[in-house]
Amino acid sequence: DFLLLPELLARKGEIQLRTGQTPFGLESIARAIALKPDYWLPYALTSDYYKSVGDLDRAGQWLRDGLIKSPDATALKARLDVLERKSAPRTGN
Repeated sequence: DFLLLPELLARKGEIQLRTGQTPFGLESIARAIALKPDYWLPYALTSDYYKSVGDLDRAGQWLRDGLIKSPDATALKARLDVLERKSAPRTGN
């Protein structure tokens, strides 16, 4: 019933991820998604985490999943654009 609970859980998860409490952070973020699947922030935070550990495929999948639930989320679109440019094969010298 608490309207801001998804926001609080997402931010809690963000802090947990940043302090090395990865399983707890991912669980907090998953709870935020379960409460409000169309809220873009948990997807962005999860993607950012996977990008930080070098798992670009999983990071991209989280962004695409988030865009399915929240297609107008400009933050997710921008992250995906950057990630895809980073993942694209480079040509030239």
